[in-house]
Amino acid sequence: MSIEVHSSMKSIGDNSYDANSIISDLKNIITSDGSIVMPAFPLSKCLPLTQHDLSLGIKKKCRWLDENHDERTDMGIIADIFSKNSETLKGTGQHRMAVWGKNSVKYIENLMNFIDDNGYGLLIGVDIRRLTAMHYVEGNIPNDIWPKLFTPMNEEIQKIYNQNEYFIVTDLVPKYTKGWLKIQAMAEKKGLLKKGKIGNADSMFFNVKEIVSIYENELKHNINKLFNI
Repeated sequence: MSIEVHSSMKSIGDNSYDANSIISDLKNIITSDGSIVMPAFPLSKCLPLTQHDLSLGIKKKCRWLDENHDERTDMGIIADIFSKNSETLKGTGQHRMAVWGKNSVKYIENLMNFIDDNGYGLLIGVDIRRLTAMHYVEGNIPNDIWPKLFTPMNEEIQKIYNQNEYFIVTDLVPKYTKGWLKIQAMAEKKGLLKKGKIGNADSMFFNVKEIVSIYENELKHNINKLFNI
């Protein structure tokens, strides 16, 4: 099979696990006849917030890195180590993915290929808000709806932080991600999520196309209710 993995080592919180052993276990299970996909966004770990940042309502601040960087990122240590492996193929751009296995080139070119191939998702200590594949049906969101999904950013923040250099969050759970959490709840109600533990981390396993199809349907037919707008 092919699998998209998003993870939090901190949530696993078990000394019997480390990033390398988890990657090794995944490769042994999937084998080179399948593929493993992880995010490789060149986005720094969260930067310390100044008092002025806090006064402006900034909740999270990261920096976009050069594509050839050698830093830890906000993707987590498992994804970082995976993406640096010599056998892993890495895409380009801010929202690039890293892929190992049989269909590396195919999935790097377009993650929709992974969805159409009935790839699976594994979320370890994180929820659906990390699932990159969800973005691939958002062509169904009209341009006039997008501004309604996020709290407008303070103009002073935009003056201080160039949005091409920094990733700034002022609302940890905007209407946009609340909508995604509704999709997760719908999928759970339909019995599409297999839940378990990896270490101490609450984890979910599922067919990505089944989850993404629910999102696509809601965007087409119930978008106002989904995002409460």
